[in-house]
Amino acid sequence: RPLRPGVVAFSATMQARFLAVLCALTLLLSVVAASQRTLVLLDDLEDKSSFSRFFDSLSNRGYDLTYVEAEDNNVDIFEYGTNIYDNIIIFAPTAETFASADYRGLLQFVDKGGNVLVAADNTYSDSIRDFVMECGIKVDPSNTMVIDNSNYATKDMGDHSLITSGNFLNA
Repeated sequence: RPLRPGVVAFSATMQARFLAVLCALTLLLSVVAASQRTLVLLDDLEDKSSFSRFFDSLSNRGYDLTYVEAEDNNVDIFEYGTNIYDNIIIFAPTAETFASADYRGLLQFVDKGGNVLVAADNTYSDSIRDFVMECGIKVDPSNTMVIDNSNYATKDMGDHSLITSGNFLNA
């Protein structure tokens, strides 16, 4: 049957090549889309090695990680009123400032579509507390700990703050 004017017929080889190129472009675009700019704020840059498995996992999934000390005021999170980064990871529980921003700047970052992950121990700063409380998370006063007199680890030295569990999710 004759083709309509302007319609091009492809051989099976050309169709296979076209599909291969289309698949490669789709894969490339998905990798580029997954490449998210992520600012990692640490108390000290040497702390990076303590979280290397976590950071390697993110890098392997296409996250572009930038590591700085949390209180380095020379690092901006905004440029011309827009977020420079897609995500901010804060592994700096004692930090009072976050790059060039205080906790209000982090709230503005979140309001503009950014994501923030905060990890802290029981000695977190007032700025961390203020930020998480503004996000609706209630935290106990600094230097307190969770105590469980029923499910504590046998290695615990008596204060029962090292809690154990057998309920793990296979993820």
